[in-house]
Amino acid sequence: MNDFLNPKSMLTPGVAGSLMMFLVNGLASQFPELPARYLALFLSFLLGSIVWFAEVEGRARMVQKAVYWVLNSLLIFVIGFGTTHLAAEATAGPAPAGAPHVGVLFAPARAHAATGDGAAVGSPTPAQLRELQERLARERAENERLRRELEAATQCAPESTPPPPPPAPQGRKPAPQEQFFKRW
Repeated sequence: MNDFLNPKSMLTPGVAGSLMMFLVNGLASQFPELPARYLALFLSFLLGSIVWFAEVEGRARMVQKAVYWVLNSLLIFVIGFGTTHLAAEATAGPAPAGAPHVGVLFAPARAHAATGDGAAVGSPTPAQLRELQERLARERAENERLRRELEAATQCAPESTPPPPPPAPQGRKPAPQEQFFKRW
């Protein structure tokens, strides 16, 4: 147990950073008025405070522990920060044009997840390509029909009244607009 609590090895930084990230995202989603950055920094230093309970030999015990506490806490913060950015990118869907892309590992899975067929990562079969092309043709035809319908409605309607919002489906709650993983 002493080796695990040793300030030189501390907790595994990845585990501590991930734990901090989940705590911050959980608290920030329930209490949006809490600033996630400062909450993350506070929890990082709280997790890093385990160094004060470890035994360190030598004359400069308190100074040495303080240095380890600050370094370990900042390391936990940076790992949690990076992890939450990767998680936010992986769950956000396609990135806007020109945005830096960090989660290269998630790109093939996202492309297949968009098809809804749950296919494994790799090239699609000819049957899947045909199905996707047919689906694309149907969607384009539906978009064209809706565009014509909208143009006809806007020509008949006065300019001052905006179209009414579509009614919400009965029996279902609207999907939340926020994601669990947010960039700090």
